[in-house]
Amino acid sequence: MSYAILVAKICQLYPHALPSVLIKAFFRVFSEWNWSWRCPVLLTPSTENSNLAWDPKYNANDRAHVMPIIYPAHPHINSTFNVTRSSLQIMKKELNEGFKVVLEEHNNEARWSKLFGEFNFFDEFRHFVVITASAAEGGRFRRWFAATFQYFILPITRQSHGNFFLGLAWCRARYGIW
Repeated sequence: MSYAILVAKICQLYPHALPSVLIKAFFRVFSEWNWSWRCPVLLTPSTENSNLAWDPKYNANDRAHVMPIIYPAHPHINSTFNVTRSSLQIMKKELNEGFKVVLEEHNNEARWSKLFGEFNFFDEFRHFVVITASAAEGGRFRRWFAATFQYFILPITRQSHGNFFLGLAWCRARYGIW
């Protein structure tokens, strides 16, 4: 849903642009975006006076969000509330890489296929931890695990004395039977 909102934002900003221009604009705009609670991605302004709505002026927890992309419909909440500084760093790196590829394609130095090429996780991340958990009651456990896992990841990605304990933490949850 978050990517759909980002694409819709680009379409709002460039309503008459060609598809290739929209792709270039997507990577340019969001690689340069000031990602913070002070600059959320909004398709429509929120006029809600609800404790459910995302509102960093009145809710301190909302000010902790590092990549706010706000749902355009009620309730106006942050679709990326669980993005950490580490995962934002990864996404910004990928947006910058995407923008470079789009510029290369524009200058006939690369093809669009380079943008949509395969990604080899093990080449990119040499050290990683895999956590496997299972439970008979999947729905409640999933919500509990997703919330609890954030408390595990956040402390090890926080900065201490100018250094990160863990440079990057890429979290990906998979649900279902393996």
